[in-house]
Amino acid sequence: MFSMTKKRIISFDLDGTLADLNFEKAVWLTEIPRLFAKKNNLDFETAKSAVFAAYAYVGDKDARWYDIKFWFRELGLAEDYNTILKESSHLINLYPDTIPALRKLSKSYELIVISNATREFINFKLRVENLEKYFTRVFSATSDFGCIKGEPRGYLEACNRMGIPPTELTHIGDDYQFDYVSARKVGIDAYFLERKKTEFPVEKGRKVRDLGEFAEIILAH
Repeated sequence: MFSMTKKRIISFDLDGTLADLNFEKAVWLTEIPRLFAKKNNLDFETAKSAVFAAYAYVGDKDARWYDIKFWFRELGLAEDYNTILKESSHLINLYPDTIPALRKLSKSYELIVISNATREFINFKLRVENLEKYFTRVFSATSDFGCIKGEPRGYLEACNRMGIPPTELTHIGDDYQFDYVSARKVGIDAYFLERKKTEFPVEKGRKVRDLGEFAEIILAH
């Protein structure tokens, strides 16, 4: 049974939507290959090629691809992954429109996060940028449901845990397939955040340039 909600719920993707990708790029593309190079006495470029080949073999359709704990085990890295998260934390950058939009929307709506990132990354980024106060719930498709966000099960599980049908959820994110197409397939009121110009086919009124424009549309309803 689904329960009635006092506030409509708005779901945000995290990476590429609320914050840019510089932090993730540093961790996955630089820090992990650096540790692999150190462990195996390799030069950085050789280590990077080996690590990237391992990433490609698993592929981003597999939930393990997003799991830093899996990669530390797979690559035989003995260090604590929290160390590289902390050392790279200065690279976490919110988009200028993030805080203003969250402040406006949180006054009238319940805000949550649904992300492909694992909980280790989500919780760390929200804590560093003091975003936790804006969100009542946080869901990691990979950590909580063992799937990627592009699978209907991820969105449906999140809705089920909140006790709402998908039609009562609004979602926004910057990934056309995961955040827009997949969400729309299960009946979610989805918007595509196009921070950079693309040619993706998006229904009129469903494409926004930034979170400020999104907030204006939602608050005008």
